[in-house]
Amino acid sequence: MKSTMASSDSPERNVANRELKSALEAAILSLPPTYRTVMMVRDVEERSTAEAARVLEISEEAVKVRFDRARTMVRRAPYRQSGVCARELFPFRATRCDRVVAAVLARIRAFH
Repeated sequence: MKSTMASSDSPERNVANRELKSALEAAILSLPPTYRTVMMVRDVEERSTAEAARVLEISEEAVKVRFDRARTMVRRAPYRQSGVCARELFPFRATRCDRVVAAVLARIRAFH
């Protein structure tokens, strides 16, 4: 697999990339074997759905379903690991929003 880091990347960026790679690897390795196997064949070995089905001796539909479920589990892993949900990352601050909306509407009315 090719490295996607350019030589001009900052040390901070390199550390962040290594941490991300480590988290992704841990998420894949934590998958149940049924899903991890499909993920490895499809993503790591870059085989087609038909090839993966043949190698794993399962139907193409099973490959598609397991691969989709595996990717969903990997996507959710950082949230599980951190104990944070997306809603907490981007909280809705109603009072601030109300102030911003009021200011925008006031400026719009000033033009009319």
